[in-house]
Amino acid sequence: MKQQRTSGIYTGKKEKITFDLPIVTYEENGLQVIYSPSLDVFGYDKTHAEARKSFTLTLEEFLLYTTHKKTLETVLKNMGWVVKKINNF
Repeated sequence: MKQQRTSGIYTGKKEKITFDLPIVTYEENGLQVIYSPSLDVFGYDKTHAEARKSFTLTLEEFLLYTTHKKTLETVLKNMGWVVKKINNF
């Protein structure tokens, strides 16, 4: 098991979300797994590169769904997060 971080920017229709998340990578039953305990989101596949693509897709879908439903802040707070809004003018 290896602990790492992943970061990036998600840009939706009206929002821009910058993230920096701890992730854990490991192998299970011949599959490479990438897991973010902070969001309970994971991706997996036979190779690390494919697992990374799977994780990215799952993370994007999580953000797309929660921003579309306007529940991202609520979901994060329910997971124990402290949400900071940054306005750049």
